[in-house]
Amino acid sequence: MISIVTVAYNNISGLRESAKSIESQDYTGFKWIVVDGGSSDGSQEFVSNCPRVAKLISEPDEGIYDAMRKGLNEADTEYVMFLNAGDVLYGPGTLGRVSRVLSGHDVYFFDTLVESNGVSWGRIARPLQAARYSVPAIQQSTIYSVAVLKQISWPLDYRICGDYSMVAQLLARGASSRVIHQYLSRFRLGGVSTGSILKLCLEANRVQREDLALSLPVRILGFIRRFVSGYVVFAIHGASSLFARKSGYPDDEYR
Repeated sequence: MISIVTVAYNNISGLRESAKSIESQDYTGFKWIVVDGGSSDGSQEFVSNCPRVAKLISEPDEGIYDAMRKGLNEADTEYVMFLNAGDVLYGPGTLGRVSRVLSGHDVYFFDTLVESNGVSWGRIARPLQAARYSVPAIQQSTIYSVAVLKQISWPLDYRICGDYSMVAQLLARGASSRVIHQYLSRFRLGGVSTGSILKLCLEANRVQREDLALSLPVRILGFIRRFVSGYVVFAIHGASSLFARKSGYPDDEYR
């Protein structure tokens, strides 16, 4: 059984999208936990009327990773994934397909369909060993063992790279893992990490130093590679936005 933890704060439109995606699943062996930071936009009332929500927590928190930890603490299933407000599963049959490949590993990495203003491409999952350099898969396409995840040091003081710290700690602990080349989620480019490249690079460098104990030369090289690739992603997002406008499509056509 899988717990889906959704973190939200004043994002009722995102919650509606996530709810539509989750409630359309043909697989019923999941528990949906919503952690709301005390929203004032009607989010609590909306979630209260979602039939698949097993648990709603609505109270102030110390940030996204604090909220995620609250959701994890409520998970009494074998596995957990984090699908925050506005995130969506790949399709109605996604959880059913995923449930058939979960077989006792500590963490699973799945492929992601990345979308930006009507343009999409695949982000292929990589092995856990890739965590020496970056996240093997984005957070929305990663499924963790609840028991194992509850044993790591929770990244409360990260703003962007908490998920990287999580998988880096799993790598350092020798966790078992598996890569599954199936799409698990759709990821919309343009979030916090896209617009905060320097912050992302600094936090990632800290993960490599504190969680992986990588040497200074390796960390410097990683910083440079991440900084350059971050601007490439930023350029792609900007180019796809321009393409969408020139083609006559509104910026949120893919939603």
